[in-house]
Amino acid sequence: MLIAQNCDVRLIEEESSAYRAIGYKTARMRICRIFHKQAGLCKRREKQLWVNIQLLFRTLTNSDPMAYVGHMKLRDQVMRLGVPWFVEGPASRRSYVQLYRALEQSGPQIVARIRKSRSSQTGKTIRHIIGIERWGQRRLRVALGEPLLMDGHHPYKPPEGLTHDRLAEEFQATRQQTLALVKRLEDLPVGEKIPHNSLGPLSVKGWLFYLNLHADLESRRLR
Repeated sequence: MLIAQNCDVRLIEEESSAYRAIGYKTARMRICRIFHKQAGLCKRREKQLWVNIQLLFRTLTNSDPMAYVGHMKLRDQVMRLGVPWFVEGPASRRSYVQLYRALEQSGPQIVARIRKSRSSQTGKTIRHIIGIERWGQRRLRVALGEPLLMDGHHPYKPPEGLTHDRLAEEFQATRQQTLALVKRLEDLPVGEKIPHNSLGPLSVKGWLFYLNLHADLESRRLR
């Protein structure tokens, strides 16, 4: 069910003035809590959550949230509305050198988490992490002149059945490829944004920030 289709628009109009008074910092904190907790939300609260997200987005951007997200799944709607604050904002304040260093420094930490994980079920998460990063590399190469392929990340995942040590090596090699790609991208002029299947158009810096953030957060789930 698309929560956006059932949203009480009248409630948004009535309460928007109240939300306008909370200020940017408070609104950003509320969006942050929504962004991190929405995955485990019970059904009865989904509608009210979406109402609040729309209120916050309209207050902070002075634009119609529905025109921005369309009719996507709730999870994708929440993620896309969070992009300006959690991806593009931080990415725009970083240089390519800083983005490179962040990717370089987080790599060994993620490798250590992969090697430390013991559960056989975590192999799926590790393959997902690697698949997303390789898929992101392919999207980033659009900035270098390669054609855009609107595919998913599944074809980029390593094969099933690999040991955790082998998957750690696969991730390590993948991260080195990302670092090499940063070197090729840093001297390019600012170009058009490249689409992400769920998050919408991202800048080159936004993509690099996202790849590091995704791998770091997902790897923290490994046990």
